[in-house]
Amino acid sequence: FNSDETGLQSQGHSFLLDFSNWIDFLKPRLETVLLKSAIKEYQFGLLAVAQGQYRHAYLALRFFLEQTLAAIHFSAKELELRQWMNGEIDIYWENIMSEDNGIFSKCFVNVFCPELIEEVGIYKGLARVVYRGCSEFIHGNYNTHDRLPETLEYRKAIYEDWHEKADAARVIVTFALCLRYLILIDDKAKKARMESAIMEY
Repeated sequence: FNSDETGLQSQGHSFLLDFSNWIDFLKPRLETVLLKSAIKEYQFGLLAVAQGQYRHAYLALRFFLEQTLAAIHFSAKELELRQWMNGEIDIYWENIMSEDNGIFSKCFVNVFCPELIEEVGIYKGLARVVYRGCSEFIHGNYNTHDRLPETLEYRKAIYEDWHEKADAARVIVTFALCLRYLILIDDKAKKARMESAIMEY
């Protein structure tokens, strides 16, 4: 932590409250089970990156991104959500990112938040980049071996790379939550509570 002059770890932790507010707001909905799972993985990612367990930190970050976007995907497909809860189907990144009916598809956006249709492409592209970047570490791609230390030690470049990806993941997740759920926020007090966290990202 003495080496973390940028305050990246603190910034990462401050997101926990913002995400918890979304969970509280969406509490009655079935898909919150995925959001609760996602935030636990995000917390583990913060712990792992602070301990020098970098490969595990990337795994947790990818899981956080995937589980949150899966929750949003299933929010519009209750049958699939219940099938997933019954262990009958799995979560597939390709379905979440589908051009036809994924969460960044024109079909999805036009129904839930047409005002954001022009911005969707940017966030969809960013989601693909972050997911792919994390996956390289998870799959043990050759180019990751030299970047990771052999022991549990601090390595500035990889620490900062993880936090850069985590920051992008927070932006993607916040955008996706707005894309799907802003339509449901009709209470002024709730809007005010969510606004500062949304605008930060």
